[in-house]
Amino acid sequence: MRFSLILGTLGRTHELERFLQHLEAQEYGDVELIVVDQNPTDRLTPILSAYQSSFRIVMARARPGLSRARNLGLTLASGEVIAFPDDDCAYPRSLLRRVAEWLRSNPEFEGICGRTVDFQGGRKSWDFSDSAGEIDPLGVWRMAAAATMFLRRGMIARTGAFDETLGLGAGTPWGSAEETDYLIRCLERNGRIYYDPTLEVLHPTPTARYDQDTVRRGYTYGRGMGHVMRLHGLATGFVFLRFIRPLGGCSISLLTGRLSKARYHGAVFKGRIRGWLDPIRTKT
Repeated sequence: MRFSLILGTLGRTHELERFLQHLEAQEYGDVELIVVDQNPTDRLTPILSAYQSSFRIVMARARPGLSRARNLGLTLASGEVIAFPDDDCAYPRSLLRRVAEWLRSNPEFEGICGRTVDFQGGRKSWDFSDSAGEIDPLGVWRMAAAATMFLRRGMIARTGAFDETLGLGAGTPWGSAEETDYLIRCLERNGRIYYDPTLEVLHPTPTARYDQDTVRRGYTYGRGMGHVMRLHGLATGFVFLRFIRPLGGCSISLLTGRLSKARYHGAVFKGRIRGWLDPIRTKT
C-alpha cells in the first residue's frame, strides 16, 4: 500500500524541512512525496535534494492556490492512498504505519481522518471532536482537516478534483472549506470515511493575535465556510449554530473589554452570513 503525499507549498523552507525530517523517520516506508512548488524562485531544490535517497520525490510547479496545487498533485500520484499534508505540519513516527494497518483491516471504508495537535504539548490546534466514529456531512466540520485526510485512490477517482474556487490562494472571496467540500462530495458518492482522534498530525496552533490581517482572514475563512454550507444544503439548525457561535464570541469579548478579539469574531460572523448569501454555483 503506497502513500502519495501531495504537498503544496509557498513561502516556507524551515517548516518544509521539518516535515521532511519527520517523513524520513516514519516507520512505514512505501511513500512518494509530490511537492507542488508555488514559489516564484527555485528555493526548494537544495532542501529536497537531501532527501531524494530516503523516499521518492516528485516535483511540480503551479500558480498559487492550494486547491490548484492539490489537483495538479492528483494527476501525478501513483499511490493507493492519497494524503494532503500542509507544508507546516509533521507526521508522528508511527502515523503512516497506523493508517495503513487500519485501512487494511477495514476495507469497507474509503478513508480515515485524524486531528491536528500542536508541537509543544499535544493540545488540539482546532475544534476537533474527541469521539471516534464514522463521518457524516455534519460531523465532517469537527472530524477532518486537509492535513489529516487519508483517502483511497478509488474514492478520489469517483470524487474528482478539488473545487479551485475554494481555499487559500483561490483568488475568490471563499478562503477556506475546500477540504470540507471535498469530503462532503465523497460522502455524497457513498464513500464511508472514519474519524479517529488518536491519529494525530502535528501542526502549529495559530497565534492569538487579532490584528487587521487576522480579522481579514477570519472574514474570508468564514465566507468560505458559509458558502460551502449553502452549497451542500446543510440542515438549518446546524447552520444556525455555526452562525451563532462567532456572534457569541463577539458578545463575550465585548463584555470583557477585548475589542480586537470582538472585531475578529464579528468578521467571522459576517463572513459566514455573506458566504451563505453568495449565489449558488453548480457543484463539481
